[in-house]
Amino acid sequence: MSLLKKKGPTLNERWRVALGDYATCVAVDGERAVVGTGEGHVVPIALATGAALAALPAHRHGALALASSRGLVASAGHDGRVRLGTREIAARVATEEGLAFSPDGARLAIADGKRVLVVDRDGETQASFEPLASTVASLAFAPDGARLATAAYGGVRVYDLASGASRELAWKGSLLHVRWSPTGRVIASGTQDGAVHFWRLDEGSDSEMHGFPGKPRALTWDARGSSLATAGGELTCVWDFVKGPEGSRPIVLAGHGAPCERLAFHPSKGRLAAGTRDGEVLLWTPTRGVRPEAVVELGSEVTALHWIEGGASLLACVARGDVVRFDVRD
Repeated sequence: MSLLKKKGPTLNERWRVALGDYATCVAVDGERAVVGTGEGHVVPIALATGAALAALPAHRHGALALASSRGLVASAGHDGRVRLGTREIAARVATEEGLAFSPDGARLAIADGKRVLVVDRDGETQASFEPLASTVASLAFAPDGARLATAAYGGVRVYDLASGASRELAWKGSLLHVRWSPTGRVIASGTQDGAVHFWRLDEGSDSEMHGFPGKPRALTWDARGSSLATAGGELTCVWDFVKGPEGSRPIVLAGHGAPCERLAFHPSKGRLAAGTRDGEVLLWTPTRGVRPEAVVELGSEVTALHWIEGGASLLACVARGDVVRFDVRD
């Protein structure tokens, strides 16, 4: 019996690029995607055609993190280098989520081990914060760009970039992510011990969803900040942040044969895309049911998912090095 809905969207492959190398990280900016590989290549690809553009300087031992805004690319590699355009910055990024541009693209945040740097588009340092107790696992600007949050062992720290003041959101354990809600009022993070912890910044309260069979590898908010999708082990859930999630049960999604490693909510609709460890890309509309509306097989672990062109298309990367653009047709 099929788990697919009888009617729904389709994923139609427009183009596919075979890089011949593990796709480790991806950034999407305007009309291009930039893909980092296990051998350290940084490859821009035209979103319209799939054509590879002029390659950027490579990183020895592999590319680790990418960010791009208004045509400017920042990359970090296992060689301990960060490049911002043609400039090299002395910083050692340790995780895929160690680079982030501000929403307006004017500033770049860099997780330099336990330290956080903020530089302008010329690479000039704008702020440097005191080292944390452990390596920064993730960082992200608030939707309005006025604050920067970092996740590490012991909790989340939120910096006010105008005043330099910081606020500590304590939690006794190791955190994996920083995910701001679109309203900037909630921060969510997966934890090493199989939970999702979140803080309501206006209220000064925090809570968590626990009991996942594995570490929550992926978290994503919907466009309104009313739902949070989480994936940990075999369990993929969507939590209501209007009336809950405290005291409520999540929507538990079905139809994937392996754990979801990547999640991405549509930029305007309530549609959720997921990529799995065994190479499936799935689409759900959780408010309409738990069965997938579309499934395609890519044959290798999905390492990145991005909605592009306002949600008309979906970009997927897989471990073996394929970059695929799907047009989504209703």
